[in-house]
Amino acid sequence: MMADGGAVVERVKDLAEAEGPWMLPEGWATTKLEQIVERLTDGTHQPPKFTASGIPFVVIGNVSGDGIDWSSISKWVSPSTYLSESKRLRPSRDDVLYTAVGSYGLAIRVLDDREFMFQRHIAYLRPDKALVDPTYLCYALNSPVLRRQADRAARGVAQKTVTLGSLREFDIPLASLAEQRRIAARMNALFAEIADGEAALVAARKGLDIFRRALLKAAVTGELTKGWRAANPASETGHDVLARIAKARATKAPAKGRTGHNVDALSLDISALPTLPESWAWARVGEVISQMEYGTSEKCDFGYSGIPVLRMGNVDFGSLLYTKLKYAPKDTALPILQVGDLVFNRTNSAELVGKCAVYKGEVSPCSLASYLIRLRFDGISPDFAALWINSAYGRKWIATNKSQQVGQANLSGGTLRGMSIPIPPPDEAEEILRRVADALTATADTLTLLDAEAADAARLKQSTLKAAFEGRLVSQDPLDEPATALLSRLAANSLAMRAKRGRARKSTA
Repeated sequence: MMADGGAVVERVKDLAEAEGPWMLPEGWATTKLEQIVERLTDGTHQPPKFTASGIPFVVIGNVSGDGIDWSSISKWVSPSTYLSESKRLRPSRDDVLYTAVGSYGLAIRVLDDREFMFQRHIAYLRPDKALVDPTYLCYALNSPVLRRQADRAARGVAQKTVTLGSLREFDIPLASLAEQRRIAARMNALFAEIADGEAALVAARKGLDIFRRALLKAAVTGELTKGWRAANPASETGHDVLARIAKARATKAPAKGRTGHNVDALSLDISALPTLPESWAWARVGEVISQMEYGTSEKCDFGYSGIPVLRMGNVDFGSLLYTKLKYAPKDTALPILQVGDLVFNRTNSAELVGKCAVYKGEVSPCSLASYLIRLRFDGISPDFAALWINSAYGRKWIATNKSQQVGQANLSGGTLRGMSIPIPPPDEAEEILRRVADALTATADTLTLLDAEAADAARLKQSTLKAAFEGRLVSQDPLDEPATALLSRLAANSLAMRAKRGRARKSTA
């Protein structure tokens, strides 16, 4: 899939360059936007009364490069409200919408006669079809040169705005009508091919995600090392590991505080879990950890120069991210992470609660915030434990056992102690981790390549737009009426019409 996406991008790149470079052709003209539209205004200024259904009300968030995303509409107005507004403005097929506030600078063509209203943050243009093709106008407004005009015109700090007055003054490169239509058709074809390539890249990304989940599932059930296990009998089984841990604990003083939780009171329910190889064993998390500790509630800040404190945004599924770190004051007593500690996100949204990763000492010393829990494993690999917790089985257990509060899900340390966890022989756990690391490295390399190809596709769109409005995308026809002549003829007609209306008024008087 990745190769197909890359091939499409490369093919379109060749097509875009095949007919250039050309000089800007004779006969083109630069004209103000207001001179080639019949109307330029914006959406409704007074927020209407919204209803549970009815006529769609379009906001900037519903406008994308593909047009209006009708599936994202979340506001509607009544038919009577629409009828009232449509006396002032009624968009229809081939009109152009232009985002003017916040995410400014995106033009789309209205593709049908569907009824809808839209907010004032969106400008409305009705092209004069005697002068400009609507599709050509959209591509022109989205081209790099017009985006730079929009950047220069945009005003404001929190929400930059392109005013209607400045939009009217935009300089538009204008070809003859016939050439405009050839450019629009060629751009449609090229952008369709680019879209095919982008869709292939998205499909490839989804395929990698499916592969990653299947890999983790095979790893934590022993399927990944089935052949290896047959050739390498275990010198110490999972049951041996648990017996060794229990024996070592019997000689130690009882743990204090949170670590002294009564593990025996926790149930070991494996009824919904996979069947393990004979050399593996089931345990509860509380049986194989020596420490469990919540993070600090100390107020932290980006500006302090003390110890960095990991927050829930710094924990991903299997890795810790050392970006946007906050720091605790220097004189604060904090829980300090040790290499091998598993960092567990106990509070987050329902989709993200329970993500975890193992601390490798990349930033040292390092602490963690109260939304996180530190687990120190005793006698088993913390990396294998992280694989299990982040696998489909671990995610399902977390989804079943979390508590849901207002806007947040939580899984307490006490509940986490009761989580069932598979214990493979140590040698096999090491082999599993090696194979998973190799596979995930290859996956990461592929994702990097997909990101690069997606960036190439975005740049290709811009270079294609640039070529189109420099007159380098399609051939010129000497029989076409030059844009300059077209503008002059229509200007003359306009003067003649005004003169005629003037004589008529005098005659009537």
